[in-house]
Amino acid sequence: MEAKKTNKKRSMWGDVLKRLAKNRMAVLGGIIVVSLILIAICADFICDYEDEAIFQNVKIRLEGPSAEHILGTDEFGRDMFARIVHGSRISLLVGFFATMLAMVCGLILGSSAGYFGGKVDMIIMRVLDVFMAIPQLLLAITLVAAFGTSIGCLMIALGVSSVPSFSRMLRSQVITVKDQEFIEAARAIGAKDSHIITTHIIPNSLSPVIVQVSMRMASCILSISSLSFIGLGISPPTPEWGSMLSGGRMYLRDAQHITLYPGLAIMITILAFNLLGDGLRDALDPKLKR
Repeated sequence: MEAKKTNKKRSMWGDVLKRLAKNRMAVLGGIIVVSLILIAICADFICDYEDEAIFQNVKIRLEGPSAEHILGTDEFGRDMFARIVHGSRISLLVGFFATMLAMVCGLILGSSAGYFGGKVDMIIMRVLDVFMAIPQLLLAITLVAAFGTSIGCLMIALGVSSVPSFSRMLRSQVITVKDQEFIEAARAIGAKDSHIITTHIIPNSLSPVIVQVSMRMASCILSISSLSFIGLGISPPTPEWGSMLSGGRMYLRDAQHITLYPGLAIMITILAFNLLGDGLRDALDPKLKR
């Protein structure tokens, strides 16, 4: 029986991967995402952080692309390529941990509200409604302004502001799953509520969560850049795409490359995660299996 279950799970995920592989745009998005992750991991091997990303040399400020500096230099003479490469690490790291925090909190709150219902559902949903009444970016700005602009505070602020979307989405999935026969069978044999939620309900509700993680990563990266652009994100001289855009906007007429390349990095990253998320949504949709 265990072998059959394992084979069934493998065939299900294998079927998902096959459908995902047929979506060319999703494959392109996945390749870009994997490439960005590898660049972020190997950033120290690609460019030296101290000597290239944050070292200032005003003698070569605002230089265009050249053999020595592939993407030119910024207003302080720092290498743009090195700053974009190391900036990918900041954006992906903060986006990943903020998304994971939102997902874990959303799983706990959403599954509890959907499974227990009644007063538990009402209390959790009304509290989340208060958070949803505030725009996500405005809530993140409020939290960052209150607790500081460190990387940890930024992760928490973006994670907390993303919790309601995960919670409401998972709640709707749990309400659908909890009345199925295998849940009734688990209750009949005396399984505890915590065991039913973690073993049966959450695993059978993860498909939309996976899609939401990819989409939320893109949203968090955009929020990080937005907060840094207005001075509430990553503090200089740490390289971050949004702060690079903010610093280069005064030189748009004389040195367009200062804002062009960070803007392209943000656009390509968000586009890649959205393409991957769209592909995962189609691949995990049981209605599209045929």
